[in-house]
Amino acid sequence: MKAFRPLPNTSPYTNLMQIIELANEHLRVNLIEYGARVVAIHLRGKSVNQEHNTEESSNLVQGYQKLKDYLTDEASMGATVGPITNRISSSRITLDNKTYRLPNNKGENCLHSGGVGFDRRMWSLSQRGQDFATFSLPFDLSDIGLPGQLEACAKYFLSGSTLSVEYTISTSSLTYLNVTNHVYLNLSGENRSIDDHQFLLFADQVVLTDKDSIPTGKTIGVNNPLKYCLNSTRSFIDWLSENADSIYAGGIDHHFVAQAEGAKQWLKLAKVRSESSGIAVDIFSNAPGFQLYTANSLTGEFEPQSAFCIEAQSIPDAINHPEFKVELTPAGSSYSRSIAWNFSYTT
Repeated sequence: MKAFRPLPNTSPYTNLMQIIELANEHLRVNLIEYGARVVAIHLRGKSVNQEHNTEESSNLVQGYQKLKDYLTDEASMGATVGPITNRISSSRITLDNKTYRLPNNKGENCLHSGGVGFDRRMWSLSQRGQDFATFSLPFDLSDIGLPGQLEACAKYFLSGSTLSVEYTISTSSLTYLNVTNHVYLNLSGENRSIDDHQFLLFADQVVLTDKDSIPTGKTIGVNNPLKYCLNSTRSFIDWLSENADSIYAGGIDHHFVAQAEGAKQWLKLAKVRSESSGIAVDIFSNAPGFQLYTANSLTGEFEPQSAFCIEAQSIPDAINHPEFKVELTPAGSSYSRSIAWNFSYTT
């Protein structure tokens, strides 16, 4: 059995943790280098937080109060996740007719690169301005059992009331990449249930999974757009449970297909609004789909289902399912993915 390189000791990072603030008239955003993470988003405006008589919202990101707590985070809170996001069945993939074993951290399966990926690394701040910041990271793929080297770049920037991130990754070897951002949002600005959040999902299919959240290779059609709320009289969960054997968590942790793999059109993936705060977010990406996760497994200082993630990405574990199309990144070429969150407020 292959012995994977252990995750570097993060204790020396404690003194390196710093807030990188981006700001314009509409947004104030805090980032950190560890995991190239989003740790705070505040929507600005005279009417946005009348309850507290301030001209910006409470923090819309569910995250830790102390920066050092991100060093022991196992929920990828606010993080750049890769090189391979989501689940890989049996922790194995095949490239060029050779099978490679990834580190397993969910039973026999691999989740988010086995807990030793982009979200557990100290990125370098390479460029910074008032409304943008660029992070870079060299990554040895042997750390997750694959051949080659990566050079990863994450550029965050503000434009009006939109926060965007552009990921660009070059590789020295043929490889399989699936990168996303794992920011947890609660648009009420509070550590409370998201049962007041209304979801509108722009997708044509949902990927069916087994009890371990591993895709079965099958999809089922859904209404586009699909309306969802945790406390709906007839929720999406009820509907899914009648049509597939893939419900296990009491919430959603499923992948939705918005377009064909490789199409790379710039699409709206979702719109979410908190009825209590009036704050909404429209999420856009050139990814083929997204994972909607209603934070069913949060523990400790966070209540389960007190946030949501919409993770723009390709179908998880697609490389192990001939039913799904897969795009590999050839040696000497680059992979890219862009995601944008547009925030608004209505009474």
